[in-house]
Amino acid sequence: MNLLFEAAHPGYTIFGLCEPRMLWHRDVSQKRGKPDPRRGPWHSAVYEKHPIKAKDHNKDCLYVVKASDGGFRYVGFSNKGLSQRWRTPPAVSAATGDRVARPVFHSQCWRHLEKELLHGYAITYQVRVIYEGELSELLVNTAMVSSALARSVPRLKIAAAAERWFRTYREGSPAGIRDFLPWNLE
Repeated sequence: MNLLFEAAHPGYTIFGLCEPRMLWHRDVSQKRGKPDPRRGPWHSAVYEKHPIKAKDHNKDCLYVVKASDGGFRYVGFSNKGLSQRWRTPPAVSAATGDRVARPVFHSQCWRHLEKELLHGYAITYQVRVIYEGELSELLVNTAMVSSALARSVPRLKIAAAAERWFRTYREGSPAGIRDFLPWNLE
C-alpha cells in the first residue's frame, strides 16, 4: 500500500477541524424529492485542494486516505475522477442558514474523520489519487499482477478491481490487522 500511496498524486490535505468549530449543511435548496441523509450537519475542516490535471479530471481512479500517524484509513474507487467522491458541495451554516465557503466532504469517510478529530487526535490526512493507466502500470511493474492479467482486465475496471482486492484483504486479515483501512466498513 505504501508503494501505491507514494506513486499517487496528492488530491487533498486535511489539516483538522475549523476553529472555532462550525457546523454546516449541504445546501439542498435547489433539490426536490426525498431528504438526503448526507445533508449534515457536519463539521468544517481546514483543507488544501491540490491541483489535478484537466486531462485526469473525469478518469477512473483509486484513491487512498492516509493519516499522519502512518495508518491507512480508506481506499475507494471513482469512475469519474476524485471530485466525484471528494466533493466541495454548496453549503450553509447550520446556525444561521447563511452560505459558507465550500467545505470538502466524503460521504463514507467524513463521520470517521470527524470522530477521530473530535477526540483530540492531532492528525492530518492526505487523500491521494492514482488514475487507471498509472495504476495498471504500477501493478505490472511491481509484479503485483502479471502483464497478461492487467491486459485482460479492461482499463475501466482496474481501479475498481484494486479497491475490491484491498477491501477483501482487509476482511480476510487476522484481528491484529483490522486497523488497516478501518473506515472501509460497508
